[in-house]
Amino acid sequence: MKVKSDFVTNSSSSSFVVLTKGSSTKGDLEKIFENLLGDNKLFPRLAKDISDSFYRAMNKRELGEWLDDYGLDSLTDECGYAEFEIIRENIAQYPNLYSGFFSNEDDVIEYLLCESSIDYKDDEVIIYKESGY
Repeated sequence: MKVKSDFVTNSSSSSFVVLTKGSSTKGDLEKIFENLLGDNKLFPRLAKDISDSFYRAMNKRELGEWLDDYGLDSLTDECGYAEFEIIRENIAQYPNLYSGFFSNEDDVIEYLLCESSIDYKDDEVIIYKESGY
């Protein structure tokens, strides 16, 4: 029997999807998070830090590639992934798919994002992320 004797972590990660009608820039994300956070005098750079973390973690994906990663064949498959339902319901109107993940081990902002839920939609973008576990 093997016994692990060095450092053991209790790490967590959580994935997210971003759907857009056009290309998405770091500035676009920053405006979204500024609006969500409001006038944040305590942490004035928080919207920028969050948008930077999202932008770094985002990868442009083809729908088939994303489906393959989750072992799915098509949008008609049934599965329990909330991200899948968001994509299925909105990909026709928001054809640009980005995905990524956050880990609670990387930095403070990613830790907060990993543990948080985001369900945002406007005329140009959808951001969906369930909290980590």
